Amino acid sequence: MRRLSIELSRVPRRLLRSEKDKVIAGVIGGLGEYLNIDPNILRLLAVALFIVLPVVMAILYIVAVFLIPKAGSDKPLISSLNLSKHSTLIIGFILFLIGALLLGPSIIATTYIILHPLRFVTIFQFLVSLILLIAGLILMAIHLRKI
Repeated sequence: MRRLSIELSRVPRRLLRSEKDKVIAGVIGGLGEYLNIDPNILRLLAVALFIVLPVVMAILYIVAVFLIPKAGSDKPLISSLNLSKHSTLIIGFILFLIGALLLGPSIIATTYIILHPLRFVTIFQFLVSLILLIAGLILMAIHLRKI
């Protein structure tokens, strides 16, 4: 029986945000490179999870952006965090959270809206929460693409 030799001189792989395969900030592209999986498959999974758990996925993605270093860099973004530089991201995230909090009760009341279409307050709350969610996502995406 032959023993497999372990190559000790091999450099350990590091999880890095991708520069060449990025859509927003390179987190999913870097994860795909690290796991040797097509990043598009991971993106589809991320979108599916985002539809089911939008707030959790947004928090996880933003945390990953700040904790995973960019390719070609040794330090993560959080090591040189400047809040004034990331104010757009913070405002977008706050809008996103407010929209998600407002949307929660509206989704539960969807059947109520269908049964009683004259309930404008619930429809208004639903529309405002969607607008806040979309505005927050757009602000965050614009900022994260620059990071």
